[in-house]
This record gives sequence, structure tokens and C-alpha cells, in this order.
Amino acid sequence: MEKIKTKAAELLDRFSLSYRVIAIFAAAMGVISAASALLCPEKTSFYRLSVSPEVWLILSSALAYKSKKPSDAALYSGIMLIGMHFVAALVKTPFDPNAMSGFLKAVLISAFCVGYAYFFKRALDEGGRLKDWLFALSAAMYIIFTLVNFKVFIYSFPFRLLALLICLAAALIFIYESIRDRTSRIVSASVCGVVFLVSALILFSHRYNYKCVVLLDSKKYPITEEWSVKSDDEHISEAKIEGAGEDSVQLL
Repeated sequence: MEKIKTKAAELLDRFSLSYRVIAIFAAAMGVISAASALLCPEKTSFYRLSVSPEVWLILSSALAYKSKKPSDAALYSGIMLIGMHFVAALVKTPFDPNAMSGFLKAVLISAFCVGYAYFFKRALDEGGRLKDWLFALSAAMYIIFTLVNFKVFIYSFPFRLLALLICLAAALIFIYESIRDRTSRIVSASVCGVVFLVSALILFSHRYNYKCVVLLDSKKYPITEEWSVKSDDEHISEAKIEGAGEDSVQLL
């Protein structure tokens, strides 16, 4: 883990922040985000780039690490994320008339990321319990992201594999960084444990209710009261026949 941390720090140290760099990066990310949203299916990891804060928080963390003070971290993060989503909306507008409404929703999540970048930089500067709590909460957020992507992954293999690995890696890194002593281990274990149990219970106990309607031609299929229909697995679904009109029968 220390080697990974050192390599990441060396990579970040090669870049210097400026408004020009942030603007270029935001424009590039906006084009990539728009292309991912337009070309990739919704279940893929690349599509998630345009609709989820999973990667946005990582970018905000990287900018906070490179910033000199918390206000700079918040400012850089806001410019980068809002600029990125604005460019993405401009690119998507000719193909998606609702692109600008999506941009407004992204701005709300970006506002959260701006606040996160501010406190992330403060935690790095001050250390101590603030860092323990912030990193534990960050790990908890990425545990939730990991479970969400894992659920899609197991039911729609191999979709979300990349997003799953990124979120899992981020969660492990934040957990590792939040552990300094016995107290910090208790804080991290408590926060992450509770979030994991509650999130897993909610995600994997939730049942989706879908209604499938099939219309049958009553002339070809003269269904009477003597007919019956049943599901292959009555534990997860039920089937019934209802009248739908003079020339059709509705199968639910």
C-alpha cells in the first residue's frame, strides 16, 4: 500500500495546477463524458462517468491534494466539475434535448464535491481526528458505490466490472489512510461496518416490481373461464388473465 501511495504522490507531483490547466482538463473530461453517455449502454462503467460522483470525488480529492489551501481546492474542484458538465451538455444537446436538465442535476452533485474538496484539504493539513473521520466517511461512501456496482455486476455480468474495481480500490485506500492508532481503527471500523451492513441489507433485500402485459388475439386464442395461467416460479412472480377488450385478452 505504501508503494501505491508513493507512486500516486509522484504522479500527482508532476502536474502543476493553474486555471488554464483546469479549464483544458474540464473541457477534455466533458467531451469524454458526453461521448460515454451517448455511445455506451447505461449499465457500463464508462457511462457512469457522466451520471455518478464515483469518479468526480476522486478527481476532487486529487485537486485537493495538489492545492495550497482549502479554498483553492474548492475553487479548482468547482471550476473543473461544472466546466466538465457544461461542455458535456453542449456536446450532448444536438442528440439529447434533455441534456441541459441533466447539467442542472450534475451541478447539485458538483456542489457536494466542492465542499468535499474543501474539507479534504483541511483534513490533509490538520491531520488528527478530522482526517480520521473524513477518510472513514469517504471509505463508507465508496463502500456504498462498491455495493451498488457489485449488484449490477452479479446480475448483469460483466457490466460495471471497471467501476466496481475502482470503487473497491478507493474504499481500501481510504480505510488504510484512516487507520493511525486504536481510536482511528475503532472509528473506521464502526463507520464502515455500519454503512456496509445497512447498505447491503437495503440493496440486496429490495425487490423490483415489474408488470408485463401480453395481449392475445381472442379469435386465435379463445380463452374462457376454464383456462388458467401460472408462473414458473410463483415465489418471485404471479400471472393472471384479465379481459382487455372485445377482440383481445390481457395476460398479466
